[in-house]
Amino acid sequence: MMRLVLLLGAFTLSLPAKDMIRTSAYVPIWGELEEYLAQELLFKQKNLDAGLADINQKPGFKALIKKHGIKLFGGPVIGKVSPTSAVVWLRTPDSAEVKVVAQPGNITGTARTSKARDFTTEVELKGLKPWTQYSYTL
Repeated sequence: MMRLVLLLGAFTLSLPAKDMIRTSAYVPIWGELEEYLAQELLFKQKNLDAGLADINQKPGFKALIKKHGIKLFGGPVIGKVSPTSAVVWLRTPDSAEVKVVAQPGNITGTARTSKARDFTTEVELKGLKPWTQYSYTL
């Protein structure tokens, strides 16, 4: 058993990870924002689990959000669909009250994003009718 462990150890090699594939800074909005996020979250943070809540108050982040008029930072994503309900997941760049309205029927759900949830929330829409096609606004 000892010889096997030594033999395997002799063939261990370390491979470096590939550098991230970046979006060009010339791509409107996302290129500029992605480069900022890469620098702030990947290269400057000592905490490898850093998220939006760790950088959203920095002046550079706030300036980019304002410059591009970004209201949503992720989503919306629809899930947890049942015959009478659905959940809309989303992320905002800062704390916000979110309202989702589904039509027909003016079905409304509200929720708040917060730093504690990395500015994500789930808005539940209840009272949907089975086999009905809905549109929604945020």
